[in-house]
Amino acid sequence: MSLLQKIQNTFANIQTDRAQFMDDQNTCLFLLGNGSYGAALRYNGDVVNESYANIRLHTSYLPFADIHGQWLVLSSTVYSLRNEFALICADFIQSKAGEIAEPFQWWGKWKNLMGNAVVNKSPHSLIGEMKVVEHLLKQNKEVTWEPSEYSSTDVKTAEHSYEVKSSTVRFDQRITINSQFQFEQPDYLIFCRFEKTNRGESINSMVEKLHVLGMDRDIINLELNRIGFQEGSSTRNINYELIENRKYDMNQELPGRELQEFIQSYNDPHVIKISFDIDLTGITYEPFKISEN
Repeated sequence: MSLLQKIQNTFANIQTDRAQFMDDQNTCLFLLGNGSYGAALRYNGDVVNESYANIRLHTSYLPFADIHGQWLVLSSTVYSLRNEFALICADFIQSKAGEIAEPFQWWGKWKNLMGNAVVNKSPHSLIGEMKVVEHLLKQNKEVTWEPSEYSSTDVKTAEHSYEVKSSTVRFDQRITINSQFQFEQPDYLIFCRFEKTNRGESINSMVEKLHVLGMDRDIINLELNRIGFQEGSSTRNINYELIENRKYDMNQELPGRELQEFIQSYNDPHVIKISFDIDLTGITYEPFKISEN
């Protein structure tokens, strides 16, 4: 019997809240009471927490009395596709993904093969918001930043509100307005231009900087988890260098103002969301100087 057949048979017959070892004590298959099932390899590396569609790769301690230590767990909650998921589990076991220095290599291969249909908020966009928060905290401002709320403004203080847009395109000055209400409230638009490098900042490094400035690390991570940047995710270690940032006064005549006013007055319950691009070329701005000290 092939490894794939063994996995398929186990998934079809295993009882809830049970685990079954494979040929050795370093690999097991499991089915939990919450509907999660999959394969696990003994693992002593760094924290992993990746997810795509209905599949998750993460480090965990399995909730079974006779199974101890940390495991690298590949799991799903779609039991009706257990035979198809068994194919991925078989490669997971045969590749010994838990012994790879970077399990993200194995994960990236499968994610690219299946196609990344999930649209995530980009890491550099989040870093842009965090850099603005950092700047305001250094100015001794009381800052409100709740990215999981998806409000009409990204960052607020008692005096002002800020919408933050970021780009990695070197010369392009276009930004996308993703909601008909996005420019209704902010006092300022902050435009950040980043370059992906080995230097600069990552989401993880910015978490630590904001924590040093007084923000609760647990609350920051809770917000990040809610928007798809879980602790252990590889995207939290991608570095971006801030090469330019600008501050635009929202009280001036920015492109799209007439369209914005029309959209706000347009009352059609069947129109759920409107997005459009505007070009900031030639629009008056001032540098938004963020101290690196």
